[in-house]
Amino acid sequence: MAQRGNKRPWMAVALALALQGCATRGPISLSCPIFDKTVFALPPSQLEQDIQSDAGGNVSFVAAPAMESLSGLAAPAPPVARRGPDPLRDAFQRAKPDKRLENADPTRSVEGPPRPVTALLLSGGGQWGAFGAGFLGSLQASGNAIAPDIVTGVSTGGLQSLFVTVGTPEAYARLVREYSPARQADLVSANSTLLTAITGSMAGIKPLRQAIERALCSEGDPAKGCPMIADLANSKREALIGFVEARSGQFVVADVKAMANTSGAAYAGISDRNRVARDCLTGAALASAGMPLFFQPVRINGRVYYDGGVRQSVFLAKVAEAAAASMTDDSGNTVRPPPTLYVIRNGPTQLLGPDGKPGDNDKVDSKFDALTAALRAQSIIVNQVEIGSIAALRLFHPTGEINLATADGYQNHVWTDASGASRACDKGQERFFNPDFMACLRSLGRTKAQRRPSPWITLTPLSGLNAPHP
Repeated sequence: MAQRGNKRPWMAVALALALQGCATRGPISLSCPIFDKTVFALPPSQLEQDIQSDAGGNVSFVAAPAMESLSGLAAPAPPVARRGPDPLRDAFQRAKPDKRLENADPTRSVEGPPRPVTALLLSGGGQWGAFGAGFLGSLQASGNAIAPDIVTGVSTGGLQSLFVTVGTPEAYARLVREYSPARQADLVSANSTLLTAITGSMAGIKPLRQAIERALCSEGDPAKGCPMIADLANSKREALIGFVEARSGQFVVADVKAMANTSGAAYAGISDRNRVARDCLTGAALASAGMPLFFQPVRINGRVYYDGGVRQSVFLAKVAEAAAASMTDDSGNTVRPPPTLYVIRNGPTQLLGPDGKPGDNDKVDSKFDALTAALRAQSIIVNQVEIGSIAALRLFHPTGEINLATADGYQNHVWTDASGASRACDKGQERFFNPDFMACLRSLGRTKAQRRPSPWITLTPLSGLNAPHP
């Protein structure tokens, strides 16, 4: 008995040493010397400024007010003047289409109506991005691809935005291939859920980093050339990737074209420019996909960044505000129609249960551990953020055209696998990237892209929301 008792301290020490070796994998760290010149905090919309008008320390009282009395509250502060760059508004301004001439006769120039600016908003969703890849790839292959002037992406949408911004048939084909992994380990190195508290996350993202680098540069090596970076720099499309600075909680955006433009002003004095561009673009894409708890954190120039979906699924009010501003000239006169917005929700709009299908999660009534509660709360919050972000676009863009595509209905979709067998969508055991499930989502995307009369759901204008429905 004495010998057995003596073994326990040694076992405890051995276990502690083993766990120490498994200690948090830490963040993926990247360096980007042009970060401050190509990444900007997204200024709040005017309504957000109104809501937070008391937050600037300007509340004063003439005298100590009586309890529950606000009679001494100072008048709200005037709207905050625009400070610093506003990359989203600037992108809409740059994207204003030139007035086209309907008649080439130099003695009689007749101007036709300008077309609206078109923006494509790509949401987050992890492996659900396979739906968006299948949808966009099929639209392009069938000749029905939209031609956005502006592309914004959050999380997996940030990754997709790189390919959509290039916009060539080869880029769309590459997009589909990148969302067709042979195994989960091609993109993440997952660990047991029980080890999350030790490793700091459920999965490391080094494989995903390598996949992005290979897409940007030949074999991931800047010395071998980076054709995709050159294509991004030369694209006529504006592109913005959104993520969150963990320290301040600010939503920030990376100007993709500025990062890719190695001959631009941001690269003055920079050597090995392809390597810098590769690392900066990879960092922005990874940061946008770094959902806390699930994926390894991303640190750029010493600061940690989180998945953009922590704050918003799509660029919300700022897109609508910038869109509205693009309709007018410098004098405030309306000179062009409201922009057309396309939104791809990379995932369903319904809350999912533990089986990966729409429904309840009854485990929360019997399992009271912190992880079960946290995961359920996270799924509820993300679902609401996704729906709320899209709904808010209509509130702030009341009459312009908004088109939407979602992965709703996936649980009823039947697809044909490589062997020719018909199968239903099943998320399976892989928590992050299930190859079979992603194949089903690509199939769902292709199917919805072929839907007629339109692949898109058109959101009702605000003026029609209170109208009686048949």
